[in-house]
Amino acid sequence: MSSIATKNLKHSKVRTLVAIGGVCFAVTLLFMQLGFFATVSRSATLIYDGLDFDVVLTSPNYVVLTQASTFPRSRLHQVHAHPQVEHVMPLYVSRHVWRNPQTRFHWPTVVLGVNPRDPVSHRAELAQQLLALARPDTLLIDTLSKEVLGPQESGTEVEVGSHNLHIIGQFTTGPGFEAGLIVVGDQTFSRIFGGRPLSAVNVGLVKLRPSADPEQVVADLRRNLPADVRVLTRRELADKEIHYWLISTSTGVIFISGVTIALLFGVVITYQVLSLEVNQRLPEYATLKAMGFSDVYLNGIVLKQAIIFAIVSYIPGFFIAVVIYATGAAMTGLPMGMTVSRALAVFVLNLLLCCVSGVLALRILRRADPVELFH
Repeated sequence: MSSIATKNLKHSKVRTLVAIGGVCFAVTLLFMQLGFFATVSRSATLIYDGLDFDVVLTSPNYVVLTQASTFPRSRLHQVHAHPQVEHVMPLYVSRHVWRNPQTRFHWPTVVLGVNPRDPVSHRAELAQQLLALARPDTLLIDTLSKEVLGPQESGTEVEVGSHNLHIIGQFTTGPGFEAGLIVVGDQTFSRIFGGRPLSAVNVGLVKLRPSADPEQVVADLRRNLPADVRVLTRRELADKEIHYWLISTSTGVIFISGVTIALLFGVVITYQVLSLEVNQRLPEYATLKAMGFSDVYLNGIVLKQAIIFAIVSYIPGFFIAVVIYATGAAMTGLPMGMTVSRALAVFVLNLLLCCVSGVLALRILRRADPVELFH
């Protein structure tokens, strides 16, 4: 059976190459869409991933990190009274314009304001530099910030809003979907945002004692705190960020549509080639029937051809996707890369879509009637 399927494909080389090229394109498109989809999910929590907390406090009007709204700082003192709480740290968040000193163009940048004495990060690279932010008008910048911001070396004077600040160090987290990410001291944050009061907090980072049960602490805090603040576990916060980008924006719809189009494209291309192949070889299939070969055997030939399409087209599609991921990561700074789970998922999806095409083509095979050979 396998030799007949292989010989059929070798006999119609041009048609076979067209089919492999079409399915390869579908495979590449699947990898792209699933990769971008995963990148959005990963990027949604990049900034939070660099912060050290177990529980978070937000405003009831919290949407995402850059649309966090505020709640009274006094709630942090109430939370600190809980016996299982080790640290409570205010985080001030907003977006501001960064002026490239060379091009003079403005770019949106995420600004995090922290108390320089608070251990807000579990990453040594950032944690060791926080105390230096006690000096006014200084900042740390994410090394993954876009090049469009201009020079980003330590000692560079930059303009954020209408204020001149000095870069005193770098860290690596990832700015997500923004052009850049910077961290400043809370006093500097207040100044660059027009004297914004520090009594209004955007996010409260809560670090629990090692023996604490986060779920129990969250339940206690929800029961005791007023309605002007929300309490979330780290997992709940991540789910909220991901939900916003994948469901509440058009991003998720675009990527899901892309995956659907890729699957349909692959099915249509493979079906067209297989159906044409079967249709042109109907007399041969009818002859095999007349010789006593069963329908199951003949169906197996067609399905074998579909499986060959799936395997052969997957290989170049995989390597093309790896190149696209590497190029995309280098150009955007977003966490794009091939994963084992995604490689297996696309392989299975591609195998299924080719098999579906083969099953659809079997309807034509039923027309192979040995009686017609003698008319």
